Amino acid sequence: MSDIDYISSFDGVNLYSKITLGEQPMANLIIVQGLSEELDDYDGVASTFNEYDYNVIRYDQRGHGKTPGDKNLYEHVDIVVEDLKAVVDYVKAQLTGKIFILGHGVGGTIATLFGIRYPNAVHGYISAGGLSPTGQPVFRDDVVDHSAEIENQDEEADIEKHKRIKAFREAVRDMDIEFSKFEDKVLIMHGGSDRIVSSDDAIQFFKEAKTTHKSLRIYDGLDHELLNVSSYRGMLLSDIVNWLDFELSMENIDK
Repeated sequence: MSDIDYISSFDGVNLYSKITLGEQPMANLIIVQGLSEELDDYDGVASTFNEYDYNVIRYDQRGHGKTPGDKNLYEHVDIVVEDLKAVVDYVKAQLTGKIFILGHGVGGTIATLFGIRYPNAVHGYISAGGLSPTGQPVFRDDVVDHSAEIENQDEEADIEKHKRIKAFREAVRDMDIEFSKFEDKVLIMHGGSDRIVSSDDAIQFFKEAKTTHKSLRIYDGLDHELLNVSSYRGMLLSDIVNWLDFELSMENIDK
């Protein structure tokens, strides 16, 4: 059973959202999707977290799925960060319990930027395949510039996605944001064979983040799509659940 809602953002744009509840929820998990993804792409992920008694809140980014707007707004980073704030505020008003944010790809970076702008707003973060503003691209510029000559469709699709990620990275870089200011709890996950965002970005974020409460996991042989590949999704989601459970148990001990 899922509830559909429209969350009003700072400028009145309604973000199409879906909320699915755990039977005896321990906490709330907001999922921030990556490039060209819709919330329905995470049905399996949400179902798994619900089975582990986590509420899951998903929303379509502007221009994606059923949320209106310009699909290229990823280049306007301030807007998507403030959209996430609207979702966090909604969850705080409508649900009880701790809030965690799980971001994939560009969504992981949006979550991180939100954490820098609004420290201690939520209980913790999971960044899966996120990128660093100062990281290096997987594809050389000369390869990207001649992408029209590439016949392999999978590689061509990767390069097209890389172009959009490059624009997003440059937009983040222009904001002059330092990852060293990130001070919240975070689990950083990355595929060692990621062809879209280098795993070096994850390592760099881990090194730069101010927080001492951070974990890094590089999965050898795995690509960018960490959360939606059925052959290994269960293993990665189990790792996330274990991290979430541990963080909540430590909170109870501290009390």
